[in-house]
Amino acid sequence: MTEKKKHKISDFIILYGGFAVYSVSSVFAKQAGVQDKVLDTFIFFILEFLLLGIYAIIYQQALKRFSLTMAMSSKGSTVLMGLVWSVLIFKEEITLLNIIGVVLVMAGVIVVSADD
Repeated sequence: MTEKKKHKISDFIILYGGFAVYSVSSVFAKQAGVQDKVLDTFIFFILEFLLLGIYAIIYQQALKRFSLTMAMSSKGSTVLMGLVWSVLIFKEEITLLNIIGVVLVMAGVIVVSADD
């Protein structure tokens, strides 16, 4: 029987902070897609690329603290973060299907992560 590792709050901050960085990179990707000027598009792509590099470094640190199963299943939380960004930044409306989808994804994250 393997002993469960007790995680500190700082471990979860690293994991979910990395996911927040990852989800913000999609905001830059969307912004790049709606720019009229090539230079503006390029700037947003560069910002997205930099954020993905930062995310990769943070995620590697998270993998030192969590099992791969826990880390990968928790990545589903970016769906919730994406929904938040769509409302706060892009002023999009939340539909019932959006809510149902997020609830299903988060339930899956909880079920898969519960044993870890």
